[in-house]
This record gives sequence, structure tokens and C-alpha cells, in this order.
Amino acid sequence: MKTPKFNYDKTTIIEAFWSGTVPKTMSKSMADYLAEYHPYDDRTLFLSIDEWQHGNDSQMDDRIKKVGGEFILRAKGHKDIDIVYTGSTTNGSGNAQAYSMYVRNPQDMVSGVKYELIAKSKHWIIYDGVYVERPKQ
Repeated sequence: MKTPKFNYDKTTIIEAFWSGTVPKTMSKSMADYLAEYHPYDDRTLFLSIDEWQHGNDSQMDDRIKKVGGEFILRAKGHKDIDIVYTGSTTNGSGNAQAYSMYVRNPQDMVSGVKYELIAKSKHWIIYDGVYVERPKQ
């Protein structure tokens, strides 16, 4: 059966989390997979979305091609942090997938500070309370 065409009119980000940390919005199997295969790295974080479509393996790349994948992390009194899409990751079970994001200037980020996630494209909707806080080093 062919996967139906997916509507990319909006994408809602429900969580942002660092590699090596446990996501709250994903299944245990996906969280375990991320913990095993993506240890902490100050240049890698992930975004989880609400509109993920089960069984469509190309949707993450397709969406980025259409709407772009650049974001800013911003905290008052601190330098902006640029992040950009580098791919997606899945545990292979089909029950979850996450955007893999590359942090361009991690040296400017302060551990323990909550950074607001800001999309450079109006396409993205970011849930209230979604922020990024790099673990303390």
C-alpha cells in the first residue's frame, strides 16, 4: 500500500532535547535507542514533532526541503545560537522519528540556561514551554 501524500502546511514542535538525554514525548523504545546510539554531544540536539506520520520514512527530509530547517536558540542576555537540520533518526520500529539538529556555535551556549527555540520560517509552530537547556558540563 502506498503512503498517502502528507500535508506540510504546518509542523508543530512538541519537544527539543539534547543528544544523550531522555525525550519525554517519545516511546520508551525510541528513548532507549537515542540513549544508546546518540550519546551527549554539544553540537547535536533533536526536535520532536506532533504531525509525525507513521510509516512515511521520507517525511522529515521532504518537509525540510519544502519549508527549511533553520532555527535560533535565544536567551536574554546571551548570544543567539544557530541550529540547522542535518537529518532525522529513528529506531526502526516506525513508532517515532526525530529531527537531528546541528548546533553551529556551541561555544556561545551557557549550560543551565533555558534557551527559547525560534524558527526562521513561519511554517513552524512551537509549543509553549519548549526550550533547550544544555546539560551542565
